[in-house]
Amino acid sequence: MIDGRRVNVAADGEFIEKDSPIRVVEVEGNRIVVRKTGETG
Repeated sequence: MIDGRRVNVAADGEFIEKDSPIRVVEVEGNRIVVRKTGETG
């Protein structure tokens, strides 16, 4: 969920577990790439 909207994303690198904190690293048209962050909570 991003800003209350469910969106399809691609992970940049390794698999990301559900509910992990993420950061959007690239947006190109409808393609959204995310990366897991080291932050928790």
